[in-house]
Amino acid sequence: MHETLPCTCARVGKDLHSVDCPRYTPGHDLVSPQAEIERLRAEWRRLRTERDALRDRLNRVLDICDREQRNAVRWEDPIPVPEWVASVQRAALGDDVKSGEGR
Repeated sequence: MHETLPCTCARVGKDLHSVDCPRYTPGHDLVSPQAEIERLRAEWRRLRTERDALRDRLNRVLDICDREQRNAVRWEDPIPVPEWVASVQRAALGDDVKSGEGR
């Protein structure tokens, strides 16, 4: 019986080969782990950017609510705080979800 020798590019315990190896399978080469790491890093950066943008928007919503509350009570005879302020604040802070309101 003729036994084939393992190729020199295969990693121990892994079936990863270089592109010029006859045993190469697309997507299972020596570059794939690094490419996957870079893909995941890019995805992580995209998600972090999206999270930061959403956090900024949420902070702007909360700032508007705070401003409306301050404007309502700044006069000698305070006017009622708009009804929507409390609802929006609860939703923005997640309190309405925890207490089961709004469902």
